[in-house]
Amino acid sequence: MESLARGWVLSESTCTHPESEMNLILMIVAPLPIGWFVRDRLTGYVAYLSLFSLVFTFQSVLLITEWAGGSKNAFGGFPKANKADVWSYGVVNLIFLVVGLGLLMLGQYLAARRRSRRVAPTAPSPVAV
Repeated sequence: MESLARGWVLSESTCTHPESEMNLILMIVAPLPIGWFVRDRLTGYVAYLSLFSLVFTFQSVLLITEWAGGSKNAFGGFPKANKADVWSYGVVNLIFLVVGLGLLMLGQYLAARRRSRRVAPTAPSPVAV
């Protein structure tokens, strides 16, 4: 299987560690609950971006270490990286970040809508004269 970012293809030949899909798992699991449970929008964004930056850094270090060790799965042969693979890695992670932020916003929207239904004041009924 060949793709833009070879490190993201799930097959025996390219995916040697489960850590290679960490950003994808984080994007699916974390943002919706963060958006749901964290009321403040800025705090939710900071929480998700903090998680994403930790996972992205760890995953990047893992891929670069494997690449320097002779693996051609991430960026082609060492030391001459294939520029298309490097850029596609960045683009794929940018897409994961944007989709995760979108899910975070969806969680915040759904939580705010649910809270507004629970606390909505009832209008007094008009008195007939």
